[in-house]
Amino acid sequence: MYNLMLNLIINKYYSAMEEAVKKLKVFFAIDDLTQEQLVELVELAREKYEVKKEEKLVEKQVETVNTNVETKAEEVKTEVTQ
Repeated sequence: MYNLMLNLIINKYYSAMEEAVKKLKVFFAIDDLTQEQLVELVELAREKYEVKKEEKLVEKQVETVNTNVETKAEEVKTEVTQ
């Protein structure tokens, strides 16, 4: 189970880190993973999926900038046509 989960996390199979960690906890609870393996895989999941959160933040900031630019463009267009 360790190797399977390792590959899934490395390849970002899950849509979010939380989903991967839930699966890991289930496998730990039924003794398919040792505590050491659980800790290692959770840390790996944090590393792999952390970038996704940063990307979302950047995307949101870009959206905000685009919205502000569009608003300003509308304001200028309105001023020019008056």
